[in-house]
Amino acid sequence: MAGVWAAEDRYHHVLTVPTAFLLTVCLWGAAAAVALAAPPAAGGAVNVALGKPYEVTLPPSYRLCTDPGDLVQLTDGIKSDADWRRTSTVGWQDPAPQPSILIDLGKVEPIDEVRVHTVGGGFAGVFFPLQVSVMVSDDGRVFHAARVENRPAKEPGGLADFRKVPHVIRMTNLQTRGRFVQVGLVANQRYLFVDEIEVMRGSHDVGTVRFEEDNRFVPNDCSRVLAAARQFDRVTAEIGRFSDAIDGADGGLAFREAVDELKTLARATPPHVPSRVERLERQLRSTRLRWLNHDRGDELRWWQANPMAQLRPGDALNAPSEPPRELVVELWRGEYESAAVNVAGGASGDRSLMIAVSPLRTPSGTYLPADETLTFRRAVLVEAPNAGVVGDALVKMADRILPLKAGSASQFWLTVHNPDLPAGEYQFALRLDAGEAGGPPGITIPGRIVVHPRQIPKEIPLKTINWAYLSHLGYPDNVLRAVVEDLRDHYINVYVTPSTEVPGAVIGSDGAVKVDFSKLDRSLDLFPDADRYLFFWGLTSRSLERFRRFGPWMSAEWKARMAEYLAAWVTHLREQGIGYDRFAMYPFDESLCDAFFDLAKFIKETDPQIQVFANSVGRGDRDVKRFADYVDIWCLLETSGKSAGARVVLKARGGKERWRYNCAGDAKSLSPYAYYRLQAWRAWAVQDTGTAFWVYASGRSRGSCNGWDDFSCGHGRWSVVYDGENAPVDAAGEVYVPSRRWEAWRDGVEDYVYLHTLRERVNALRRRDPAAALIREAEGLLDRVVRRVLEDSADPDRAYEARRQITDMIIRLDRVLAGR
Repeated sequence: MAGVWAAEDRYHHVLTVPTAFLLTVCLWGAAAAVALAAPPAAGGAVNVALGKPYEVTLPPSYRLCTDPGDLVQLTDGIKSDADWRRTSTVGWQDPAPQPSILIDLGKVEPIDEVRVHTVGGGFAGVFFPLQVSVMVSDDGRVFHAARVENRPAKEPGGLADFRKVPHVIRMTNLQTRGRFVQVGLVANQRYLFVDEIEVMRGSHDVGTVRFEEDNRFVPNDCSRVLAAARQFDRVTAEIGRFSDAIDGADGGLAFREAVDELKTLARATPPHVPSRVERLERQLRSTRLRWLNHDRGDELRWWQANPMAQLRPGDALNAPSEPPRELVVELWRGEYESAAVNVAGGASGDRSLMIAVSPLRTPSGTYLPADETLTFRRAVLVEAPNAGVVGDALVKMADRILPLKAGSASQFWLTVHNPDLPAGEYQFALRLDAGEAGGPPGITIPGRIVVHPRQIPKEIPLKTINWAYLSHLGYPDNVLRAVVEDLRDHYINVYVTPSTEVPGAVIGSDGAVKVDFSKLDRSLDLFPDADRYLFFWGLTSRSLERFRRFGPWMSAEWKARMAEYLAAWVTHLREQGIGYDRFAMYPFDESLCDAFFDLAKFIKETDPQIQVFANSVGRGDRDVKRFADYVDIWCLLETSGKSAGARVVLKARGGKERWRYNCAGDAKSLSPYAYYRLQAWRAWAVQDTGTAFWVYASGRSRGSCNGWDDFSCGHGRWSVVYDGENAPVDAAGEVYVPSRRWEAWRDGVEDYVYLHTLRERVNALRRRDPAAALIREAEGLLDRVVRRVLEDSADPDRAYEARRQITDMIIRLDRVLAGR
């Protein structure tokens, strides 16, 4: 997406309603404990929170509903459906850290139910909370968790179907007590809106309530309680997976009793008590370890995994009985290609494996240093809001030491890249050894690299964008050079300049427009030689004051000065070696409003050679037709139901570039293959010539936000890289640690190159021999592989198979074209 953040946040235009992105919010306020044989609360129970004071640790921040009344509105008894346009609602946007709400009931009360009035439905990116928790305290110092529920409400439909859906989340039959109540919520996406919290008095005797000793927390300890509940869900899912794995397996019957014990322990484990959940997970790992020893012995085992599939702790169950013959990587010259290797073992404790690599044996029998071709990384587990724990972060292994937890699987990556490596087959070997006296023996992994006689071109035949906004990343220019190198290594060739770097303008004493290009020039210097620059202005239909010095919007005075301003901008770019074909004006984001129409029409009438960029289809075909004469580059939202119709309109008009983009939130929960890699395939299928996604990295200027923790703040959830400085492990000095999703994106761009190259070679043969039978065979293959890959986005093996088939066909075509 072009720019998600509000102008006051220095990232984008002012938002009038929330847009679709993720946030994690934690509000704390009510209840917890265990009652002994108390009756349920009677109907019509009293709301003992009504009119009671509360504290908010992080001030509400959503601008349309934030007002001084936020300090009383959550317990004032007024319910307005949590409408974010009303000041009676309390709302947060991108909170960091999670806010908490502590209600003082005035005295210890019997508590049977807590109600949270919120809103969801999906429209404008407002969803129901992912989690709700309740905690209570008699004295405000020691708290007890009573309940945590994951996904307490179900969204009713798609993003555009429901304007807003009010909902009351009810935590019933709590049978607890307390004077102080903390209510915790984890929001789904960027926003959380609440307009009332009710605490319903129960009919039970507070003296019957007992709290377990390990159910003790300090104030504002919501993150531990919520994390425990998420961990509990993951562990119980792994128990189910383990149970399925041993069904029908040799010796599985002997382990059925152990698995049944795990299930019994899970039923007795309160999901909101971290120590009890951790005990359950230890028991799972211990039982799984015993199974690995029983099933395959205590030796180390390895197998080649699909790099597009996220690693999960329970993948140890996939360890093969017999090791594969070899590790094989195929690629073109100059290409980046990765292999993922999973390792598991039956040792009784955690260990660290040392990885040694041999030199590469060339086809002629000589040897090359492996470090010139191979880069080692390991998959580090991170928590995704909607996918659990996944091995998404790929941390460089400077020391080549791979941690391995007993009963779990670890994964290391080999990224193969050496532009100077000639075509041919190269052999090497890896040695994994724990280096422990008396421990299990190490393992040797034979490897083979196949470099095909084709070259990845330096100029990629696809426009690629991810709104990197370099100046917003918070690094000095010398560090940003490494960031730019990373972007280029992943084939990003279109750079979007942020709205803060639009050239400033003043009216001189002589009445002439004086333009300051200093910020723009810095932006151009940071990303030199881009294929295309998109100059984002950051305008909205309600925020047109950027050029107010020119006079009233679209007045004769304004138009004269804007024409002068544009002419100066074009001249300056020409002096920098940037012609009309290398830039486009990007005034509005995700909008085809009337103000955009007036501006686009004015730009094209003033200088028809200036290109205009738009990433919206507005209300559909009618808006697209209206703008078609004034927009040159259309970047269509992949998930919009209106984009297909827009393509039909634009194809009929001709002469328009069609790109596509995706901006779904909670990126770590998305499939690296289906969401990131296949974007380029979908672009090819409909003849789009550009593809994009939001976003490379979130800025570092928002408190504690970073990509490693989606539950302290939602701001980092869209990044495809992780902040190296805040990494929980040694990041080997990298500014940003790549994700599996970022590598998948690069693979997708290279897939597009494969498809484009095959099409080029077919056309070359057609020019030479239009009747050649190989043309029909190659075209049939091209259609077939695209259709096969896209018909099943859950099978990443299809893309690798397609690459092999395409490569073989290209080599055949090359031989024919060479007269062989």
